[in-house]
Amino acid sequence: MDSAVFTADAYDEGVGISSIVWHSNGVQIGTGNSITEKFPAGTHTITATASDTQPGEYGPFLYKNSKRSNSITIGVSSSPPPDTTKPTIMITASRTSGTPDTSFVFAASASDASGIGSIAWYNGAAWIGTGDKITRTFGVGTHIITAVATDGASPPNTERSNSIRVSVNNPALLPDTTKPTITITASRTSGTTDTTFTLRADANDASGISSITWYDGNTQIGAGVTIAQRFTVGTHIITATAVDGSPASNSDVSAPVTILVSPPPDTTPPTITITASGTSGTPATVFQFTADAYDASGISSITWYDGNTQIGAGGTLVTMLDVGTHTITARATDASSNSNGATSSPIEVEVVQDASPPPPPDTTPPTITITASGTSGTPVTTFHLVAVAYDNTDDGAGDIAYIIWYDGNDLIGAGSSLSYEFDAGLHVITAVAADAASPPNTSRSNTILIEVESPALPPGEPAPNICR
Repeated sequence: MDSAVFTADAYDEGVGISSIVWHSNGVQIGTGNSITEKFPAGTHTITATASDTQPGEYGPFLYKNSKRSNSITIGVSSSPPPDTTKPTIMITASRTSGTPDTSFVFAASASDASGIGSIAWYNGAAWIGTGDKITRTFGVGTHIITAVATDGASPPNTERSNSIRVSVNNPALLPDTTKPTITITASRTSGTTDTTFTLRADANDASGISSITWYDGNTQIGAGVTIAQRFTVGTHIITATAVDGSPASNSDVSAPVTILVSPPPDTTPPTITITASGTSGTPATVFQFTADAYDASGISSITWYDGNTQIGAGGTLVTMLDVGTHTITARATDASSNSNGATSSPIEVEVVQDASPPPPPDTTPPTITITASGTSGTPVTTFHLVAVAYDNTDDGAGDIAYIIWYDGNDLIGAGSSLSYEFDAGLHVITAVAADAASPPNTSRSNTILIEVESPALPPGEPAPNICR
């Protein structure tokens, strides 16, 4: 995005403003009355905090009064604006007058930041060819020649060139100036790079047809009434030019045929291997199976089988199995249009009956006690919170999986200790401990009340104001 300029108007009736600190989403981004900043894509909430500085009552100690401004929220988009700039195009002609036998050469000079996708030529409103250069003859009369450039933007932008007036005069003995007629057809208009396209031209002229030349855009690709051609991936604009048998060699270009060529179909199956957390156990054993699958087109699905019976789907399978021998496989299907599939090598898992009963589940919650470095302060006071938690269970773990801190119902941190600055107000601090049992047992600690007050002002001293 472009740079954004933010300006703060702060005032303090007493000693004035000593500092202005800017924040975006709570993170400091600058200081001073004005800042210029660029932001990444996303939503950003901008605030400024003004502070004054005054001497203390008992010596040269300083204290600050501060106040936060209103907030400004800006959104930054990750998408660039669409290209709406038209291309530029200028055309020239080898000459501007002649007879029906005269060949006129027209050249176009076009440019655009996104590139030029195509240039189409027109005689008045009639299309007469494509490319940055064409050669044409004309019948007797006046012809207004223009070209239209289309850029490579999406959607494309177009621009018409300057016009060139061409005058064609009637000679004393009028030669054959009639252009041949030509139409072309294709055996198909879409396929892959493996497809052979058959192109056929139907051309007629009273003096006969001397030649037919085929073009893909501006590139000659063959000659004759019929050609067979393969194409690279992309869009191909096919035309044919017919030249008659008269001394004037009159010519005309067919209407174009568009051919779309895509890559050949994906017939390569994916690769897949599987691993298991173990290959033997009891009916109470939890087995974890993991699949590693790859395909250039991506993996659309992974399905797990025990023999011929489907037992799950996804990259990981967690399951228990009955007593017996189990043949575990996974089948991966790729993301191509053909949905190619492959099955992994099997893993044999042997499950036997366990004579001993499973141990009872752990239902004993842990114990947790919390302490604080203080129970009162200001918004700049850092309170140090410490939790002591223990789980004395029969499973021998004696472990605490996690401790989470709360201010009322709001989660403010995790871990056995936490350093935190609170806003002004009364805060009800607790912590929740969870043990390492499965499922885990939890306990909430004792409660600590922390009261945070704004710093008191000297008598008659107004609080700093910031313009909202």
